[in-house]
Amino acid sequence: MANPTITIKFENGKEIKAELYPERAPFNVQFLLDGIETYEYEWVPVHTAMKDVAIALGFYDKNGYGRGYGEEFEELFREDTDEYEQIGSKEIYPHECGTLALVEPRLPETWRQQLAVILTDKPVLAVDGKPVVLRPIGRVTEGLEYARELSHVETNEDLTPKTTIMVENVYPEGGLKWTGARA
Repeated sequence: MANPTITIKFENGKEIKAELYPERAPFNVQFLLDGIETYEYEWVPVHTAMKDVAIALGFYDKNGYGRGYGEEFEELFREDTDEYEQIGSKEIYPHECGTLALVEPRLPETWRQQLAVILTDKPVLAVDGKPVVLRPIGRVTEGLEYARELSHVETNEDLTPKTTIMVENVYPEGGLKWTGARA
């Protein structure tokens, strides 16, 4: 079976397409697809724009919390079940320009639906200079130029775009729903 692909469609009609890699990150790919199925990515903003570094989208508040703050999702991102450590992700799936990744939140009990497009081969640093923990789940196949364009919008000090950029929808191509991680 081919890897699932998704399209991120913006309010202005522009799109970013990406191939997901479930063999490298089965639980996190399934997490993203489950969020897409439950409309977690409809009408959400691009909440972070870092010039030539990354853009991030999804529900987000000023404290860095995703929707569902306080809920626990123990099967994802725990140190003892970290799928990246188990498969040696740095060798298999490095962070590089074009990587599609879930953003590890500041607190472990928050949702992880913040999605990022990485625009550099260097480590991504937050406003406070600390490394951003990213969970690579795929690779952009079309629209990387538009992501780079979005990274250049005028932002506030906290890297929030001054003009709201809305994601209309994120959807799987062909209605694909990969279910291998939790079968």
